[in-house]
Amino acid sequence: PIVWVYCAEIFPLRYRARALGITTVANWVGNFVIAQFTPMLLNTIHLSTFFIFGFFCFLGVLMSAYIPETKGVPLEDIQELFDHKRGFRSTAEYRKKPVVAPLDPNHLSSSESDSE
Repeated sequence: PIVWVYCAEIFPLRYRARALGITTVANWVGNFVIAQFTPMLLNTIHLSTFFIFGFFCFLGVLMSAYIPETKGVPLEDIQELFDHKRGFRSTAEYRKKPVVAPLDPNHLSSSESDSE
């Protein structure tokens, strides 16, 4: 269950729906591959099959140490956690905010001053 929460949090808002679909497909395909190959591996290499699974579990532990903690971080700020990690590319759009002149209540356009 933790994987699904993490996948729902780490993707930028504009890619989230599509990325969750891809992660769901990857999960189902991975489960299918494991279900198909485990009986064959058990018949050929017997108990050494579990060393293969143990190796991938070890890789998962290493990966969990690399991925940043997202507890208490708002969804809008999660991208900043990944911006400084090696191997992650920033998807944030850095736009200059438009400069808007403050409204002067004493300055009225000619059409507004004529109506008074």
